Amino acid sequence: MDLAAGLRRRLMGAMARQGVVMLGLRGGGFQPMRALLPPAPPDHWAEVWFLSDPDSGLAKALRAGGPDHPATLVFVAEGHDLHACLDGTLRRVDNRQGLERVWTPEAEVAFPGGSGGIDRAALRMVLTGGTVWAAEPAGAARGCGIGFDGGAGGPFGGNPYL
Repeated sequence: MDLAAGLRRRLMGAMARQGVVMLGLRGGGFQPMRALLPPAPPDHWAEVWFLSDPDSGLAKALRAGGPDHPATLVFVAEGHDLHACLDGTLRRVDNRQGLERVWTPEAEVAFPGGSGGIDRAALRMVLTGGTVWAAEPAGAARGCGIGFDGGAGGPFGGNPYL
């Protein structure tokens, strides 16, 4: 497995376990959110779902049925040994069908009562690329750009050295 694929798999596994990210629209502020990922192998993830207070600035900026907005997701693993800055597009979705695909036991713990009974705005981020880097035992860091459409993306264009 190449560096990008290994870091992507490690990132998505850590996000699935930990779930807390910072999310924001490009040019705006960030807010903490719980990421909801599908119960599928991490190699197949290309979207992340969130539940937001419908009155939050983020939910209000994303009108239901409105266009996709450029967004950024920032993740730091619990042990601070894995970091990521991911780009994509974010939209507010009133149709709960997609949310049902990512509803997991972890989501049920965070939002008791099931996805149908929550008073939250569903947000869907389609990931396009970004940069992931990991600390190594010797104290060095290795990272690379990753893509979510089959190619390497991000500002480092697949370069494994930062």
